[in-house]
Amino acid sequence: SACSLITEQQVRVMGRVEGNVPGSYYVNEQCIGCSICSEIAPENFKTNHDEGYDYVYKQPQSQEEKRMCAEAMDVCPVNAIGDDRGEPTSEGR
Repeated sequence: SACSLITEQQVRVMGRVEGNVPGSYYVNEQCIGCSICSEIAPENFKTNHDEGYDYVYKQPQSQEEKRMCAEAMDVCPVNAIGDDRGEPTSEGR
């Protein structure tokens, strides 16, 4: 079956994985555990090898960390990284 792209709106509704620390960035259950985010932003993402997913273990604080987290979000192959400070959801409009 063909992969369909999911919208950011749908991403926000999906459940977040265990291990995410509270804050704007998070990883949801779409995650396939490819570890790209952990490689791009190792200060903020870690991989749970036993369960097969990545998660946010530290919210970005410096501008550099924020930039790396944004890059990780952009390159995530399954759009599993969310940022609550991003585009407002439909409820906010």
